[in-house]
Amino acid sequence: MSEGELESKLRSLLGLNKYEAETYSALLRLGSGRPADIARESSVPAQRVYDILKSLESMGLVTEADGVYRLVDPRQAMSAIAQAEVLQSLERARALSELGDEIAKAFGSAQGPAVTLIKGLSNVLGAAVSYGSSCSSRPIFMAFKVFDRLPQLLPELRRLVRSLPSGALIIVPRGLLAKYKESAEEFRGYGVEFVESDLALLDLMVSCNTVIVGLPRGDDAVAVVVNDKDFAEAMYNRLEALLAGRA
Repeated sequence: MSEGELESKLRSLLGLNKYEAETYSALLRLGSGRPADIARESSVPAQRVYDILKSLESMGLVTEADGVYRLVDPRQAMSAIAQAEVLQSLERARALSELGDEIAKAFGSAQGPAVTLIKGLSNVLGAAVSYGSSCSSRPIFMAFKVFDRLPQLLPELRRLVRSLPSGALIIVPRGLLAKYKESAEEFRGYGVEFVESDLALLDLMVSCNTVIVGLPRGDDAVAVVVNDKDFAEAMYNRLEALLAGRA
């Protein structure tokens, strides 16, 4: 990757301005340096380089000791930023859901089920956290395609199950609990009960008034969210009956 391509990606993905991207590139070349050294290595005016370095430090991209600046390991820095953005998405989804509830309570809402489509893995997980954490009863999940990306999704799934006030019942394909024994034991500690069943053929969440059906879309995800109390209760009861062998 050329320096020009790197600076372009830093600006588009991290929102860095021209001087911030050039300062980061200069530190890549130098390894470490004082503000005056970095200013000479880049086109950043000497009177601005200190403020630029402090801005990069606040983002977690550089660190300073005794007036010398160094890059934080790029993998560590970018991973931390990515995780922070996921958390922000989850919090925003929760806040929007709460706002919708407040508006509906204050001004009323149209009758009938509300069906919405959510795109993006972080948004789907954010919706699951929002609806699951606001439900006092134990939600039922089905987990199927999620196992294809389980190592990558574990941090977000931990946040999800920890947000559930009454734990969860998760239906998984037969044989997978033995394969993921360590993760299963960890999640049991968060109040999760697992059931192995041939029913687990899709990713699903049923929680109080809401049903979320997740579908894979390449490396991302898309989900249909149905907000309807009667539909959610019928789905919940149907799953319980199927698990009990009554239907």
